[in-house]
Amino acid sequence: LDCDVIDNETGEKIGKITDIQSPGANDVWEVTEDSGKEFLIPFIEDVVKKVDVPNKKVYVELMEGLRDED
Repeated sequence: LDCDVIDNETGEKIGKITDIQSPGANDVWEVTEDSGKEFLIPFIEDVVKKVDVPNKKVYVELMEGLRDED
């Protein structure tokens, strides 16, 4: 928890992991953006590309529709 979520392609910080849920086969991470907006990402290989535990950073490639951008 409290790891920064980083866009693997741009290096841009997307938000922070604020909760981890285990609804079934895969964990789901709740990500909170700096604006306070929340969205969920599945902890699967297609999305989570790298977990850097010492630096508390997670690099992701978001699939279309995971993050509702206005």
